[in-house]
Amino acid sequence: MTTVASELIERMLDNSYRKNEVKLEGLYESIKTESWKAYEEAREINRVELFEELYFIIENGEPDKKHCAYFLLGYNAKNTNDINAKSYLLKCLDKERNTAILILLLNRLADFYKPYSLNTDEIYKLTNSRNSNIRRAAFEAVTNSEKNAEHFLTQRLSSTINNADINSLINALMYIGTTSAIPYIEPHLKHRKPEIKGNCLNVLTVIMLREGFTIDEIHRKLKVSISFINTHLERLASLTRLGA
Repeated sequence: MTTVASELIERMLDNSYRKNEVKLEGLYESIKTESWKAYEEAREINRVELFEELYFIIENGEPDKKHCAYFLLGYNAKNTNDINAKSYLLKCLDKERNTAILILLLNRLADFYKPYSLNTDEIYKLTNSRNSNIRRAAFEAVTNSEKNAEHFLTQRLSSTINNADINSLINALMYIGTTSAIPYIEPHLKHRKPEIKGNCLNVLTVIMLREGFTIDEIHRKLKVSISFINTHLERLASLTRLGA
């Protein structure tokens, strides 16, 4: 018998157009698909009774269904604030080897709060992965935690010469950085790579807003426009996590 989670996963995998959606010749619009709508529903799921079913699919399902089940589980764990589901996701980091699934897990773990009672050692281990995309996701996943991740991130930033890691570490600090992080980020404003310099401006703007700098102070110090600062101010809540 089809169950709620299984039915939603089937629709997440269905790339056909929804009923009454018009298909334009030569153009594929994913926003019109069953999959698009199902993923939107998955982000809002808040049902503790689905956990056991999701665990079963993860442990017994085909790879594509397993991927969807992890996505669902991550959002359900966040929306229900279920500590056991969060712990389950953390434990899965040790047994999964597929890069796409590891990144999915880390992305979901970054999205919810992790108290001291949760063992986040596996996240920290993955910050040393050979894969730069896994490292990037792991740097972000150490945020949103009762543990102070700012010191870890700033020390890694001060010791690395890997450009991919520099950018990833700066981006992770955007979510939790305090005035203590600013001296570690500022030197990279002179980086030869434009994308790193640009990221520094974004991140420093967010940190300074969060730390109570006035718009005029940020404008003068970073030499960015008032509209640039206001755009970040509007998004400040979504760019802030615990972890410092």
